[in-house]
Amino acid sequence: MQERNVVLIGPMPPPIGGVSTHLSRLLLRSREEDKLNLSVLDIRRLRLHSLDGSSRNLFSLLICLLRADIIHVHISRKFKLFLVRFSKICGKKVVYTHHNSRNLNEALTLCTMKSVD
Repeated sequence: MQERNVVLIGPMPPPIGGVSTHLSRLLLRSREEDKLNLSVLDIRRLRLHSLDGSSRNLFSLLICLLRADIIHVHISRKFKLFLVRFSKICGKKVVYTHHNSRNLNEALTLCTMKSVD
């Protein structure tokens, strides 16, 4: 199996919460997988987290997104649909995780879920 570049998009601590804890744990667990290169892009802070550390360099963010095989979206903002569709246009496989039951039947969320792989 070839190495996969996966970018998780969502919040990182602080503050510590459900989604940020989930993403932190996924990043730490990725150490156990040799064929998985996982990074977390914190959209709110424009910071890229990887096992090597974190970066606010916009060039690094862009390169990471371009090299990604899979984009996994964990945000609940209105920006999510744009992000999903842009990633699909760029030829990325896109996964979306909806972390709560609020807004589940909202048109934006339903459209986002229909747009992902």
